[in-house]
Amino acid sequence: MRVFKNQIVDNNTPNFAPKSLGPIHNLPTGTGIYVMAIKEVEAFGNRIQGNNTVNVFLIHYKTGVAEGVQETAASSEITRQIFAPQDNRYYPFVQQVAFHDNDISGGGKSPDGRIAVMKQMAAALGGGLPDILYDGMVDPAWGHKGENPAQICLTNNAAASFLNFDAAGSMKHPVKDLRKYACTLPALAGVSIPQVTDTSGEGAAKGAGSN
Repeated sequence: MRVFKNQIVDNNTPNFAPKSLGPIHNLPTGTGIYVMAIKEVEAFGNRIQGNNTVNVFLIHYKTGVAEGVQETAASSEITRQIFAPQDNRYYPFVQQVAFHDNDISGGGKSPDGRIAVMKQMAAALGGGLPDILYDGMVDPAWGHKGENPAQICLTNNAAASFLNFDAAGSMKHPVKDLRKYACTLPALAGVSIPQVTDTSGEGAAKGAGSN
């Protein structure tokens, strides 16, 4: 998936989903881009600023959808279908994600206190959160080694701050050094939709959006 040339700024409207919608109710207010349980993502040319909880959130499925939250989803037909537990076809890890050449700043200034993990981290960090949060969860079967085995690449994103909060290690070994994630991945190909008339002369990459 490619996400490019978007304005994701001040997305701070309170989450109005009822508690019965479980994981949807627990999406943090003030989140810019939420990257959960997916691989092969490229985000570039975006302006991501002023989102009060976090500008970019890179997480495993269970980081975003805790067990107790899954239980509340049972009261809604919609969330029963979306968040079906123990589906072996579902891949919960995030990997091979590249955020490059984005304007990322001003996030995490007033994190959503409804979300326990956000509240705890903000308290530990003096009240705020960095622009980019990554839970550090890695698929042991993936096979890649080193300091960045999930291939999370973060380069040229203005002065964005960063934290790998080490969810797998109970937050005992957090990493703030972005240099460990200064890698590159091959650019993903754009998706061409024949039914959509291209008036730019440059194909799908000219417009804002995702594909």
